[in-house]
Amino acid sequence: TRILVSGEDHPFRRDGLTLPHHKNSITFEFAALSLIRNGQNQYSYKLDGLESGWTFAGGHRSANYSNLPPGKYRFRVRASNFEGIWNNTGITIALTIQAPWWRTTWAYVLYGIIVMASVTTIDRRRRMRIVRREREQSAKRESELQLVAAEAQSRALRSENERKDLELRKSEQLRAAY
Repeated sequence: TRILVSGEDHPFRRDGLTLPHHKNSITFEFAALSLIRNGQNQYSYKLDGLESGWTFAGGHRSANYSNLPPGKYRFRVRASNFEGIWNNTGITIALTIQAPWWRTTWAYVLYGIIVMASVTTIDRRRRMRIVRREREQSAKRESELQLVAAEAQSRALRSENERKDLELRKSEQLRAAY
């Protein structure tokens, strides 16, 4: 069995293969040992996690997969001899294509934190604008009320002055009359 990853030889390991997201094109080459009529061996294969059924390859001894999405797979191959007797056990190779960093769990956690921080910041700024607007309106109302109070006080003082002037005139008239 020979494995080509993105066109380059890759060592075969029974415990499986883990590849980065950008090395997601893989070719499996395989052969069955038969001492009699080796050229009449037949093959079938499938990639669990991508294919649901077996692909009959006839005498063709390779399987090519390009642009595999990130995930966990199992490549399985089985062979038959010249008499058509299949070895149903075959061989299985585990394969993992890693997700790019921007599609990892930590990246999604970071995205969530960024969204939450953005929403919080936007909400805080909106609330601060509302509070500032309310304070401005309150200050405007307060200055209007102070103006009204000053005008009322001014009228009250004028009225008091007019009353005192009137009393003063009356008292001068009474003094002049006596």
